[in-house]
Amino acid sequence: MKHIENIERLLEKGHTEDAWEALDNLLTLGPNNVAALKLKAFLYKGQGRFAEEEGLWHKIYDIDNEDLEALEFIQKRQLEDREHYYFTDDLPDGGRRFLAYPRSLVKISIIGLMGCLAFLMLTRVIEQNQWTNGPIIILISFFFLVISPWVAIIWTWSHSIRSVEINKSGIEVTTRFKSFPFKWNELDRICLAYSPDPNEPDLRLVLLPKSPYTRPIEIDMNEESSAIRARIHLITEISTSYYPIGYEDHSKLELENKSTLTF
Repeated sequence: MKHIENIERLLEKGHTEDAWEALDNLLTLGPNNVAALKLKAFLYKGQGRFAEEEGLWHKIYDIDNEDLEALEFIQKRQLEDREHYYFTDDLPDGGRRFLAYPRSLVKISIIGLMGCLAFLMLTRVIEQNQWTNGPIIILISFFFLVISPWVAIIWTWSHSIRSVEINKSGIEVTTRFKSFPFKWNELDRICLAYSPDPNEPDLRLVLLPKSPYTRPIEIDMNEESSAIRARIHLITEISTSYYPIGYEDHSKLELENKSTLTF
């Protein structure tokens, strides 16, 4: 039996399967080992196995109802439930639309605002010091600090994901100007693709069509960066009501050899 520190070293060295086996053995001998339960919940989260992760955190809470990490998890799930209410719509055909939050647009807009402020400060400095090459500096800085961020804002706005709609006939991903519909029978499979390194988690919802002429779609499902609100509810609703979702190592999908749409 390996202690938690040894299991964490296995993960750091990339021996993920050995770490899973050692962790299961440890929990077989000590099913209420909180540290082991937390590590297993962390691994489940990295693979997108949210139901299993939630079950472990509730078990930890039953063991110690004052555990701060367990309380934080429960609060996050309550927030996810509220997001499900505010960021989803019922569709007339019985399906549901999951709305995206423009996270990347907000970030680039903040950068654009900072660029505009920097440009105003720079022009003030140039006026006060009466630099001879001031007009050239102003022109160059205007391009990089004002024009470039606005180009990036427009590009991000036009290409970012707007919503995901699911119903009994299929799934549709929409941006501002385009939509990418798939019938369920047109898909080879849907999977949550996870990073092979649990210490650098990266979770993607991947739609893989049967036709080699149709581009696969990748949707960011990471908690910190996903534009989809109520992402866990989206995954749960697809897998329980419409289409089974698998769990696969992202590196084994070989998507780098395909023209993949990434959101």
